[in-house]
Amino acid sequence: MSSALLAQLAALCRAHPLEPKVVFVPSVQAAHNLGAALAARGPAWANLRLVTPVEWAEYWAGPSLQAAGWCPLSQDEEFFLVWEALALAGRARALGSADRPSPGLARSLVLTLRTLRLNGVSPEGLAALDPAAERLQTLASLY
Repeated sequence: MSSALLAQLAALCRAHPLEPKVVFVPSVQAAHNLGAALAARGPAWANLRLVTPVEWAEYWAGPSLQAAGWCPLSQDEEFFLVWEALALAGRARALGSADRPSPGLARSLVLTLRTLRLNGVSPEGLAALDPAAERLQTLASLY
């Protein structure tokens, strides 16, 4: 953990001891490590939230989306939907797997598709990158 980063966060917490503070981190693990490092360093860090951008978006948009009838998928549901799509489409071989999709391939695809969505890449944009690449076209069709 960078001592400069910890010093900046400590200064922020000292300057605004009671105000809510939100700091975006790249992962839940990074939030945990940063919180542990701050606790070990000693500054009070009340009302400091260490969150990923996805967690923050879910916090703010989740209730509105649920009120509008949307229901978030659990990680297991996401995994099984991708696994089923692979099996039904017969696309596992095109992605370098056996005829039947493996759990590892499905997990990798869940993470890949989530990353593509979070970075604003559309299925059409993905397919347009290289129309001759079978794996890319398969991934775009699954997406």
